[in-house]
Amino acid sequence: MAPSDLINNSIGSAFALEAVLTFFLVTVIFMVAVHKKASPGLHGFTIGGMVFLIHLVAVPLTGASTLSNK
Repeated sequence: MAPSDLINNSIGSAFALEAVLTFFLVTVIFMVAVHKKASPGLHGFTIGGMVFLIHLVAVPLTGASTLSNK
C-alpha cells in the first residue's frame, strides 16, 4: 500500500511515522512488561491497546507495517 495523500505520498514521511509509532510500542512494552516496578496483571491489554491505537493512526496513512509481531 502506498503512503496516503495526507502525508503527501512521501515514503520518507511514512518511514518516519512508522519509526515513531514503533518506538512508542517498544516503550510501552518495556514499561508494562519488562520494568521491575510494573504492576502485574494487564500487560496484554495494555500492549494490545497500544497496537490498536497505532493501527488506528497508521492504517489510513501508511498501511501500518509496524511489524509488532516480530
